[in-house]
Amino acid sequence: MIRLFAGRRVIASLIILIILSVVSPLAAQNAQQNNAQAGANLAAQQRQAQLLDQVLTAWFNSSKDIQKLEGEHRRFVFDFVFNVEKRATGRFYYESPDKGRIDLTPNKEQEGQVVAKVNPLNGEKAMLKVQPDAPQRWVCDGQQILVIDDVQKSAQQFNIPEAQQGVNIMDGPLPFLFGMPPEKAKARYEMQILSTQNGAIDIFVKPKQAVDAANYKWARVRIEQKTMLPMAVQMLDPAGTRETVYTFPRITRNPNAGLFANIKWWKEKDPFQPDLKGYDVQVAGSATLVEDSAKPDVAVPSVIGFDYQEAQKLLERAGFSVKFRKGEPAVAQQLIHHVQSQIPKPKEAAASGSTIWLTLYMPMVAQTSGEQPASKKPAVATASSAETATAAKPATGDVESIKLPRVTGLFWKDAEKILRNAECVPEFVPGKVAGQTTDIYVAYDQSPPAGTIVPKGQKVTLKVFVKPKAGSGQ
Repeated sequence: MIRLFAGRRVIASLIILIILSVVSPLAAQNAQQNNAQAGANLAAQQRQAQLLDQVLTAWFNSSKDIQKLEGEHRRFVFDFVFNVEKRATGRFYYESPDKGRIDLTPNKEQEGQVVAKVNPLNGEKAMLKVQPDAPQRWVCDGQQILVIDDVQKSAQQFNIPEAQQGVNIMDGPLPFLFGMPPEKAKARYEMQILSTQNGAIDIFVKPKQAVDAANYKWARVRIEQKTMLPMAVQMLDPAGTRETVYTFPRITRNPNAGLFANIKWWKEKDPFQPDLKGYDVQVAGSATLVEDSAKPDVAVPSVIGFDYQEAQKLLERAGFSVKFRKGEPAVAQQLIHHVQSQIPKPKEAAASGSTIWLTLYMPMVAQTSGEQPASKKPAVATASSAETATAAKPATGDVESIKLPRVTGLFWKDAEKILRNAECVPEFVPGKVAGQTTDIYVAYDQSPPAGTIVPKGQKVTLKVFVKPKAGSGQ
């Protein structure tokens, strides 16, 4: 028995030795491969970081001598909610250190055609109808930002806080036209070099600061290696449902004034001082060009459809200040001085103590002769003394008819509130699967459409985004 036990022990020892003789070299080989892979990854990361530093330094050095920049651009906006592609052309201007301007002119090429476009959020192909974008001008003169609507003959004026005046415009709304100091760029963005081929450099950019993240989820910038000037910029909005692309077919660095510099009868004297004679200019608040990191971000509650006084109380209790501006004419008496829209949008993050701008439905022109009591009228910020809002009136003699308000893009409860205030009956039906959680139960289609004259009590059908099914992978 002792010999048998000893024999078994010897056999077991031999088996263990055989296993170790096979496994140990394999384990050592795997460890060597893992170490080699880790080393290769580290080397690749170091090369990427070195290349990024080289590109950012060259870009910054090339931008330092730019005093003026102007050129042409083309803009494409791909909207995957409404399945449209909006196109515009125009010009842009820059003057060091803090002046900028972008003009948008509708581009009617291929209007009405349907084009295929891959949705960057889910990789699926979408069919988009091409239409010209609305004309608009964006102007910054270093002290204020003007957003000009030439169709409505109106402009929104955002004053730049005195502490931020003189800030280089690369810290503001035009960061991708110029190279900023490398350390500043890396502190503001996560950046990666995607390609350095065919005379161009492609850079992937993801914002780190809330002031940038409120405007885009990520961006891709293409600059020309020879001139270090931008060739194209692609941006995805925070919701992931709209992609905007700018291309720059022609750019002039430090353009000469030329022989006709003082003959300005054919264009505006100063591109940063537009002629707004006859325009309704509304003071819309302050523009934040740099982030205030001292104040924590708070989710903004929805007050759409609320009476302005109720909305103000709710937002002030949440730690925000509130200002008002006038919006569309109300289609019903019950909507007057109720919130039409808000900036920032509901559920977006904003710094505690910051200002929330509420756009209010206003009395129709036909109603303005009967003044509301002073205590019931909100202090709407405006630079013009006259109310210039105009609206299509209901059919003559048909006092029971209204013009349907637009409620697409709103959360279902907000859409319901506005429609019921307009004495309509909302009906909700499930529609497309939401691309992200913030779109769930948001209305994206309404029937009859906004602007339709309907009788009071009209049923309005709204399609809303729905949750992905469990296990669908969406």
